[in-house]
Amino acid sequence: MLSRKHECCIRCGETEIKHASLGRCQKCYGRVKEARHKGYRGRAEKIKNTKLTGKKPGHLLTKEYLHGEYIFNKRSLGEIAKECGCTRTYVHRRLKSYGIPSRDQTTARTLALTKGKVKFEHTDEDGQSRLVTLQKNIYNEDFFSGWSDKMAYVLGVICTDGNLNPNKDKDPLKKSKTAISRVSVFQKEPELLKKILSLMECDAKLLYNKKTVYKSGVRGEGFIFLINNEKIYDDLIGLGLTPRKSLTLKFPEIPPPYGRHFIRGCWDGAGSFYYEKAKGTFGASYLSGSLGFIEGMLAELYKAGLSKQTI
Repeated sequence: MLSRKHECCIRCGETEIKHASLGRCQKCYGRVKEARHKGYRGRAEKIKNTKLTGKKPGHLLTKEYLHGEYIFNKRSLGEIAKECGCTRTYVHRRLKSYGIPSRDQTTARTLALTKGKVKFEHTDEDGQSRLVTLQKNIYNEDFFSGWSDKMAYVLGVICTDGNLNPNKDKDPLKKSKTAISRVSVFQKEPELLKKILSLMECDAKLLYNKKTVYKSGVRGEGFIFLINNEKIYDDLIGLGLTPRKSLTLKFPEIPPPYGRHFIRGCWDGAGSFYYEKAKGTFGASYLSGSLGFIEGMLAELYKAGLSKQTI
């Protein structure tokens, strides 16, 4: 079982079979999904219904029915399977036999988000576990397509506290399992995240992450928001950001009017200001895992009149 929270399957106790979801191994989770798609009907009930109607489960799956429900009404395979008393796999086979094309993963997820069907369990800042329904977020897709004061500032924050997670087709290392590329930003306090979302005209929800210790390391306490959008992801890649960028990030080429806004965003994300009591002066510092990024920032600050500083 490769799970952060469970050493074994909560259903069968198996430890050798890979974890799927909800604390269950792939085998047990498959059974749960199968039961859900059948509308929780047992075998005895299915046999009883067959005897009463004289028809087998799935008899409604004609080409006309599937075209109307799946293509026109945009219902999912699970919804159709539940109504017809059969499995999702059987519905998929019938679609294939009729030559009706299946939806790709991106389209299917978008529909699921629109209908409020994508849910997961999350622990809030009070330690209470609650079920969160993911929504289809509203945002300005063209926000990173052209330079502006707001765009440069938000880009600076993302360069310091953001994370890019490509979909599995774009990941050269094939580690990603997501169907659509994702951009996320993490902060210990929610104020900066709310400001960014407002500038991006985005209604994404802030999620609270409690401090969690894993075998591979520690996930800190704080807040995060997620944006699943291919165009926003691609625009950020075009601006020089990359997945797993902490040690390799390069300072982007920024048109002169926007350099100060970009650095202001960087400083809000990972910079600090302090007072040196002995000297009676104020100071500022910035921390990054990438030497190239720090060098690029200092070069930009030198242009603005800052004296030479030591890295």
